[in-house]
Amino acid sequence: MSAPPVPSSTGSQAPHQFAQRTSSGTSVPFNAARAGAAGSPLAREILPPSSIPAHIHSPGQRPVNSSPLISPVPTDSTQPHFLRNPSTSTPSMDTLSDLASMQQSARPTPPPAKNSSSSNGSHRPGMPAERLSFDINMVETPKQLMRSDYAGSSLPLQSQQTLAELVALVRENSASYDAHTQIIKILHQGLMDHTYPPDTPDARNNPADYDLLPELRQARETADKLFAVGESLWLDWLHAESMLAQSIDARVAVMELCKRAVEEEYGSVRLWQTYGDWLLHCYNWANEPAASAAQNEEKMLGRELFNVDQVMSVWEDAASSTGHDLALSHEVWNKFLRTRYPDFESKMDEDRAALVLDLFQSRLQAPHAQWESTFQAFSSFVSANFAPDHYEQIMAGTLRDSAAVKAIWSAREVLEANLLRAIESGDKYAEYNCSVEYIAWEKNEQVRISRLGKKDRQREPIQDAAASARMINALYQRIELRLPSVLSIWEEHADYLAERQSPGLLDLLRRATRHCPWSGMLWKRLLLASELAKESFQETEAIQQSATRTGMLDAAGTEELLKVHEAWCGYLVRRTRNQDASEEDDDVAEMGIRTSIETVQGLAAKLDGQAVVDPEFRLQRKYIEYLKGQGRFDNARQQFDDAVESYGGSYRFWLRYYEFEMEVAENLHIGKRKRDDEEDDADATKRPRNEDVPAHSVEEAAQPKRDREHASILVQHIPVSTPEARVRQFFSKCGQIMGLKAVKEEGERSFVIEFQEADQAQYALSRHEVDFEGATLSVTLNTGNTLYVTNYPPAADESYIRDLFTPYGEIISVRFPSLKANKHRRFCYVEFKTSSQAHAALELNGQTRDELELTVAISNPAIKKERENAHSSAGGRAIFIGQLPFKASEAEIEEVFSQYGEIEKTRMPRDPQVKSKNKGICFITYVDLTSAAAALAMNGQDFQGRKLKVNMAQDDKPNSVRGKSASASASVNGGRSVSPALNGNAAPSSAQQPKPKPTKGDLEEQRTRTIALAYLPDTINEAQIRARAERIGGVLKVMLRTEHAGCLIEFESAADAGIAALELDGHEFVEGKKTRVVTQEELKGMTAETKDAPAKKKKAPAGPGGMVPSSVVRRPAQPGARKGGHLGQRTGLGFGKANANDSGGGGTANGEGGPKKSNDDFRALLEGKK
Repeated sequence: MSAPPVPSSTGSQAPHQFAQRTSSGTSVPFNAARAGAAGSPLAREILPPSSIPAHIHSPGQRPVNSSPLISPVPTDSTQPHFLRNPSTSTPSMDTLSDLASMQQSARPTPPPAKNSSSSNGSHRPGMPAERLSFDINMVETPKQLMRSDYAGSSLPLQSQQTLAELVALVRENSASYDAHTQIIKILHQGLMDHTYPPDTPDARNNPADYDLLPELRQARETADKLFAVGESLWLDWLHAESMLAQSIDARVAVMELCKRAVEEEYGSVRLWQTYGDWLLHCYNWANEPAASAAQNEEKMLGRELFNVDQVMSVWEDAASSTGHDLALSHEVWNKFLRTRYPDFESKMDEDRAALVLDLFQSRLQAPHAQWESTFQAFSSFVSANFAPDHYEQIMAGTLRDSAAVKAIWSAREVLEANLLRAIESGDKYAEYNCSVEYIAWEKNEQVRISRLGKKDRQREPIQDAAASARMINALYQRIELRLPSVLSIWEEHADYLAERQSPGLLDLLRRATRHCPWSGMLWKRLLLASELAKESFQETEAIQQSATRTGMLDAAGTEELLKVHEAWCGYLVRRTRNQDASEEDDDVAEMGIRTSIETVQGLAAKLDGQAVVDPEFRLQRKYIEYLKGQGRFDNARQQFDDAVESYGGSYRFWLRYYEFEMEVAENLHIGKRKRDDEEDDADATKRPRNEDVPAHSVEEAAQPKRDREHASILVQHIPVSTPEARVRQFFSKCGQIMGLKAVKEEGERSFVIEFQEADQAQYALSRHEVDFEGATLSVTLNTGNTLYVTNYPPAADESYIRDLFTPYGEIISVRFPSLKANKHRRFCYVEFKTSSQAHAALELNGQTRDELELTVAISNPAIKKERENAHSSAGGRAIFIGQLPFKASEAEIEEVFSQYGEIEKTRMPRDPQVKSKNKGICFITYVDLTSAAAALAMNGQDFQGRKLKVNMAQDDKPNSVRGKSASASASVNGGRSVSPALNGNAAPSSAQQPKPKPTKGDLEEQRTRTIALAYLPDTINEAQIRARAERIGGVLKVMLRTEHAGCLIEFESAADAGIAALELDGHEFVEGKKTRVVTQEELKGMTAETKDAPAKKKKAPAGPGGMVPSSVVRRPAQPGARKGGHLGQRTGLGFGKANANDSGGGGTANGEGGPKKSNDDFRALLEGKK
């Protein structure tokens, strides 16, 4: 390995003695852009601090070159560095001309007066408008205060006054970001003016003699403790310290500062250049001849500290860390190449040539702006080191292999150009908008590629999801470097990494909290990420202390502080549930939670003058959860009692109190019980057996709404031999499990586990990559993979839905809603294995199935939407048309009714048996109310030989009287419903004529045609039952009886009813749930279906002798269960009602008031059907 080039004799001078000032270009004041955007809603979100450095305001400004990190000769940054003649460059500094633009050349403008209305308009984003200046002083800053009087200092008089005002502001308001940065800039400019006096350009003073140097260093250290100073202030800091570094210790200190800078400002090309060039400077200094014995001893130590391996390692890290930057990465890579192989354009030995060849080919496989320049340098290298015939082969192969890389850059070149123009203009709004547009484009590309087939994907330059994710992650990192105070960018980046379980999430959140320390949500996520990464308690505790000790959260408001303490308390509670938890952990948790409650209440009282700041009772609920886990239920209740005075006015508080009582009542040991409770318990043991059907418990009625979409996880890689109970036991420590569903896998098992709360699911992620039964688990959040589907055909069942959605991926479950409260509900939830499969299935949204337009969307429990009919929500613009000719088409109807106004839509139900015929009705929705009213003139008019019935359509609401009657019965004439006319003069239709009172014979005949189904799941609707029954024979009516978990089906003939009784007895509308045919009287005595509740049930009162009776639900005996396997008697076969008192279950042969029926009668019925 060859050593880096040794600098010329100027390198032995003090670093500040050979730096020069240069200035070029004109300044574009940023205040103009800021003034134009002041009224925009984005002003608080993306505007940088008002004290933004001048070189950010106008990239054209060129500041002084005042350290060994600044090249004394300005060079054209567009020319590839490694193509320049090394002899024309300053030794070891030939790539730092661009760094010159990152220094400040002019004094900062003094801030406006404190009472100015615009002085706080550019504070860091996300802060409440009423607290822009961080008007609270409770930050733990260094005890040593800066001097308040700067009279007599080397600063100009105006700067002295401004600095005194800023220091006074910081003493009152320690968290003021702008004040800290302005102080640093004024003092830094004073250092520059002292070292290079403006009135004497050729003069050079010793920077160590600057009278305000201690104040400058103190100001930087204070600001660094509060927040990340940013790329520009880091460059100023390193610039100043490099000028002051004259000893070996000072040089090492600058190197450590460089390490901190590149870690905090990840991927900064400027900072990595600074770091690498500083090490080169120190290496050259240590290898120069010493002027004295003392200096020789120091340089010997320097040769050990700044060796060639360290220099090469830093430049290699710099090239690797900045390789994602498409626009600027070439600046670092070019310098790395020149430093590592300065003779690459000359003939090299075979081994070194092979290394350089690999280096070039690897670089040419990475997209970057200066790819053509890199290729030209590669051509020079190959030409100098390989034979001509080999040259052609290498160059052609490289071009072929780099086609995809060039396509990647070509697709992004316009976006990169737009972003570059925005950066050069100094307009932060334009830069922000271009950045957001760029990110959105990258994400859309990722989605588009993921939907391509295997063959189509092979034609894309980026073919796998991992490569696309790297591009998006790199773009986020570049934008964060340019817009470090935009909270939404950090949050979106964290969301993106969390969805993919990227290992870089923890580091990202650490950087995010340094740049946006006022965001409680970022600190909360960092605490959770630390827990999931299984960091030690000391490390996680350090995060909580870092969040709260600076006072930035206090200044942001109580809500931001509350978020952090909520996450911290949740972490403490979960620690006490670990298997290896000790009593000390319990004590730490209790003390920590109580301290958090006191801290938040104290801050709220100081800010708002009130102690109640959280109507959700969050911290107190964490404390109660801890007490419950310790079995201290009385203490937990006392917490509720003590909070009544503060939170008693909130219904949410009382709801939580109620839920607490219902949850722990079974575990509480109460000494006193009321006497009437004991009597009730005694009475309960004396009730007859046929009354032992317990009512639904209060716990079941009070169950909170489940949020499956955010409280579920997907667990994969479970060994096949592992029982389900073991999985449930393993995850039960994370929270209460509401459900556990198996997912089919080849060679392994997977489960979807639903928890009671979303926080519990988040905590369960800590089980990711944990060894379990000899395998490594994969645990991911099961969010975004459930679809809400509605407006499908009424008769669609689970198999129909599965057939519809199976092409898009593996379906875990299909859930239909209960019809107890509303029999007209028609929607379901389709749960896929992955989120990508669910998003792919969204293409079904808007497609037509059986003349119905499907609605498919990602399920969001927070959005509640009632089902709309075809003519509902029209606001009086829809009309109903009845008595249509069965062969009339929609076009013919619209032709007649369009004369009254513009038609928005037409809906004409078709006959399911004969698609060419309609059902004799139609709904038309007009654009306006006037047209709909005018169309009523068609009522009674002749149309194709039939007189139309036209009136205003009514919303068929589920709970209306009309809706119930319409659903309970349909006219015999093809099942058509008739909308009641609003015209009082219109003659009533035959369907509206009063029907004669049925005779006893009619009722008996109807009874023989009707069967009763019991044990019917409450998710099955009338259309599904009708569709199944019509396979047997003609159906007149289907009447759901959800309150009795059954239905009545009336057939056209008794023979059809008899066959249906045979076929539907034991039929499974839902897998595993068999229906039974019973009598109508028995159906009336049954109760609705009871859902399985995951919560523990109350213990039944002890019977005689202390025996606990079983908790089975006793229902009436099933008819037809007589011995010998013969058929029992059922209504619908012409038999009478079964005798409920017949313990043998055989029943009687007597009909209800009629003659006995025999087997011959039964056969006659069947033969009549044939």
